[in-house]
Amino acid sequence: MAQTNLPDAQRVTAAAFDDQSFRLILDSIQDGIYVVDRDRRILYWNNGAERLSGYSSDDVVGRYCHDGMLAHVDCQGNCLCQNGCPLAATMNDAKARLAQVFLHHKQGHRVPVQVKATALRDQTGEICGAVEVFTDNTKQQAMNRMLRSLSNLALKDPLTDLPNQNALQGKLRPAVQEAYVYEQSLSLLLIEVERFHELIERYGRDAGDNAIRVTARTLAPMAQPPMTLGRWQIDQFLVLVPGMNGAESHALAAQMRMLIERCFVETSKGIMRLAASSHVVEYHANETPDVFLARAADALTSPKEASGKSN
Repeated sequence: MAQTNLPDAQRVTAAAFDDQSFRLILDSIQDGIYVVDRDRRILYWNNGAERLSGYSSDDVVGRYCHDGMLAHVDCQGNCLCQNGCPLAATMNDAKARLAQVFLHHKQGHRVPVQVKATALRDQTGEICGAVEVFTDNTKQQAMNRMLRSLSNLALKDPLTDLPNQNALQGKLRPAVQEAYVYEQSLSLLLIEVERFHELIERYGRDAGDNAIRVTARTLAPMAQPPMTLGRWQIDQFLVLVPGMNGAESHALAAQMRMLIERCFVETSKGIMRLAASSHVVEYHANETPDVFLARAADALTSPKEASGKSN
């Protein structure tokens, strides 16, 4: 495009968008594109911007982007048009910016978009405005939600909605490392539903699933943060208990066993009463994480038969 000497920056910017071929190119782009002058008055608005926002070029050209029409907000709901506008910041320091925002559609709803703001300069090198390109982020957000959901599913037990063994193993080493560094107490409580396979043989698989759900719901209120409760094996639950000494951990395990043993499940074959055993693995002062984890692995793989035993 030919360069022309023009008296001021505003005319330079506006003239650049009088070129019909250039407009056709920009209007063929699916992303929204608009240009503002130094005062943030909108000089150009492409077809992509109209499609994404619902506002036509006639609706917006000549208006100021800070008058609240688009009402950009961030994910916390903060209005960016008055404070935090990427275009304004870019025109101040000439640095390009990328942001995730929600624009206000003409029909009233919010649309998630990714915006990129870039400064425009006149022939003297002075900043005379800025261009913003915004892209519909709906599919990306949906993909992110799906990935988070899949990640959560990979770390959750589907029957109880508690952390599964993978999730517990991910939390175990950091908890031991913290106990080692800060010389804190830590215990692992293994709670096992007794005679689980016998329950299934007698009452059926559905009754067995109910027994696990009932146990999980009974234990959950007793395992409040900073404790972590999860399903360790098919009939076992593990509780990470930081900051609790051995006597307190044994008392908690005994209380958990008692409450489970007060539970019963009604089945088509009669009342199914539950029972539980527990095993406590205590962290020893100054024990390195590797040593404790190896000892815990042995203990949790082959827990002692009697209720309330410790290691």
